[in-house]
Amino acid sequence: MNPNVVASSVAAEGRPHADVASRVEELGRAAVALARLLGGAVFLTADEAREAAEVLEGICPTEFSVQQSAVEDFAHGWNEERTLFLGPVPPVSLEESVYKPWTEDPSHPLRGARGLAHGDPARHMERILKNFGMALHAESLQSPDHVAVLLEFLAYLLEERSLQEAAAFCKDHLDWMPALGAALKDDGRGVAVLKLVKAVESLIETIVERMKSEAVLSNVRNVRI
Repeated sequence: MNPNVVASSVAAEGRPHADVASRVEELGRAAVALARLLGGAVFLTADEAREAAEVLEGICPTEFSVQQSAVEDFAHGWNEERTLFLGPVPPVSLEESVYKPWTEDPSHPLRGARGLAHGDPARHMERILKNFGMALHAESLQSPDHVAVLLEFLAYLLEERSLQEAAAFCKDHLDWMPALGAALKDDGRGVAVLKLVKAVESLIETIVERMKSEAVLSNVRNVRI
């Protein structure tokens, strides 16, 4: 996993069967690649951009291509836009809480408030990471509901658990991608970043579809004549 999240002692139960794991390996690689890009606002060389495109083209061919011109355009665009995520208060937030009600607690004065960081989604992710024996690095400046942390945990579920768990996690914690995409469009400077958001959406759709396909195949195998 990416250094932002550290697994100390995670239960092995619930891991997918080997044949299923081989089919979702590409999804895990895509989640890791997206987490790396969205997690550190790193400067991309042309070679690094090509490596990312090779992984992401499989899940989002409309946005990513390994053609040299497309790779160079993405690298240039990303390197221009990565400052969107730098500073104590970036123009476009990548934290889940900002795009959802801060809390649903009926007794709290901020119930239903939006645009605030470290709300119920962040506290829920803290509990999830703790339950799985994971923690954010002490030096990390990211919140537990930062999209990079969410993608890293999704990669773990794909690699070590099951498609069902991965799909459920997407539904619970990655359903705000349309709101992030809208924020980027409103800002007007996140063209390359928007490609990554669309890739996350494609990744989620692929996970859900493959989970449904696996369920159908499992039902067929269990039919007794």
